[in-house]
Amino acid sequence: MQGGSAKQFFRHGDDPGCAQPRVKLWVRPGCLIMAGAHHKMDAEYRQQEQVRQVEQEKPTIFVLTASYPYSVAAERTFLEPEIERFVKKFSRVVIVPQDVSGQCSQVPAGAHVDVSLAKSLSRPARSSLLLRGLASLALYREIQKNAWLLLRPKTLLRTAVFLGRAKVIGQWVERTGISVERHGGGLLFYGFWLDVSALGLGMLRSRLHAPFGVVARAHGGDLYAERHTPQYIPFQEQMIDLLDWVSPDSMGGAEYLRRKYPQHAKKIWPALLGTDDPGFAATASDDGKVRVVSCAFLVEVKRIDLLVRGVAELSGRMPGTSIEWTHFGDGPIYAEIKELAEKILPPNVQWRLMGHVDTSTIYKWYRENPVDVFVNVSSSEGTPVSIMEAISCSIPVVATAVGGNKEIVSGANGALLSQHPEPIEIAEAIESVCLSPKNRLTLREGSRAMWDAKYNAGKNYMDYANRLIELAAQLASKPSDSRSSRGV
Repeated sequence: MQGGSAKQFFRHGDDPGCAQPRVKLWVRPGCLIMAGAHHKMDAEYRQQEQVRQVEQEKPTIFVLTASYPYSVAAERTFLEPEIERFVKKFSRVVIVPQDVSGQCSQVPAGAHVDVSLAKSLSRPARSSLLLRGLASLALYREIQKNAWLLLRPKTLLRTAVFLGRAKVIGQWVERTGISVERHGGGLLFYGFWLDVSALGLGMLRSRLHAPFGVVARAHGGDLYAERHTPQYIPFQEQMIDLLDWVSPDSMGGAEYLRRKYPQHAKKIWPALLGTDDPGFAATASDDGKVRVVSCAFLVEVKRIDLLVRGVAELSGRMPGTSIEWTHFGDGPIYAEIKELAEKILPPNVQWRLMGHVDTSTIYKWYRENPVDVFVNVSSSEGTPVSIMEAISCSIPVVATAVGGNKEIVSGANGALLSQHPEPIEIAEAIESVCLSPKNRLTLREGSRAMWDAKYNAGKNYMDYANRLIELAAQLASKPSDSRSSRGV
C-alpha cells in the first residue's frame, strides 16, 4: 500500500478504490432564486459548512486489534459495541488487524479497515524478526532488567521476536505515511491489547517526538504474568512507560499493575467493558428443572472440566431433579470436555456443547429458553463479557473469585466461589442460587442492576471515547515546533 494514496483506507465490503461522495451545494449561473429560497439555501450551506468544520476538528483513531474484524482471535464480541460508539465521536475510525485469518465480519457503518499491517507482519520469516530484535538495544536493556533471561534461551528468543514484530509495526506507520498533519483534529493509536502494537507505536513516538496519542487496554494474558511459564511478559514495564495510559478492564487489573509498577501508577486506570441492552429479561425454569449455562473458549484456564465435575456433583445431590447444562464455545480441548461429559454425567443430566456461536445466537437462546444460572470457573480472568451478557438478561451468576469476577459477581446477583473450588463447592452454590424462588427473583433483579450500573456499553464506551478525545485535544494544543516533520 502506497503512503498517502486514496486507496489506503477502505470500508469493509466496499471497493477499496471507492471514495465517499461529498455533498455540494451549487446554483447554476443565471438562475433567479426567490429571496426566501435564497435565505433557506444560504442557511443550509452555513449549516453544512459548520458540520464540515466540526468533523475536521474531530480526531482520527486507529484501532489495532489481534484480528478483528477477522475471526481468528474472536474479538468481535468485545470490540464491535465500542467501534459503534467510536464512529459517532471521531472523524475517522480505522481498524487495523494484525492477523487476517478466518472469516471477516461486517464492521459498523462508518468504520474502515486497513489490512496492510497484517500483510507486513506476515511477510518476515521468524528468523528475520529474530534478527530485528537482536539488533535492537532495547533487547539488551530488557536483559539488564531481567538477567534470568540468559538462563532461559527459548524465552529470550521469544522476547527478541516480540521486539522484532514491534519494530515492524513502527516501520509500517512510517511507510504508510500516517501523519499528524493529515489529521487536523488530532491522531490517536489505540491498542485493544497491551501487546507488540503498544510497544511498536510507543517506541516510534518516543524516537520521533511526535504528538500523536498511544493508549492500550489490558485484559488477561497480556496483563497477568502469572498466566505464563515463566511468569513474564516481554517489555511490559517499557510499554506502560511509553504509553499515554493503559486501561485494564477491571479494577483488580488496574491495582495489579499499580502494585507492580508504582512509578507509573498515574498512567494506569480501569476502563470497564460493556454490552448493549438486549431488551429483554431471561426467564427462570418453572417446571422443576435446573438449567445451567456456561460460555467460554475451551482452553485449560477456563477449567470447564471442573464445571463438568461440579454438574456431576450437583446431579448426585439432586438425583430426582432433571438438570440441563449448555455450553457455548469451542477450543482446543473440546474433545476432552466431550469425552469427560460422556463419561461422568449421569442420565438425569442433559448436556449440550454448542460450539462457537455469535453473540446474537446466545441472546436468542437466552430469550427463548429458561436459564437459572450462568457459571464461570476460570482460574484467571479479566472481566468476562460472557458474564456481562448474562447479567444484562437478568441471569444470576456463580463464578470463581478471580480477576474481574470479584467485581461483577456478589451475593446481590449470585455467588462467588473460592479461587480453586472443589466440585462440591460449585454444586452447592448452583443449588443455593437455583432452588429458592425468593432468592432467584432477588438475584435476577440484582444481575440487571449490576449490568446497568457498571457494564452498560452505552455509558462505558462513550465515556472512554470522550477521554480519548480529550487526550487528542491536549496533544493537538502542544506548540507546533514539537511536531515532527517526518511522516509518522
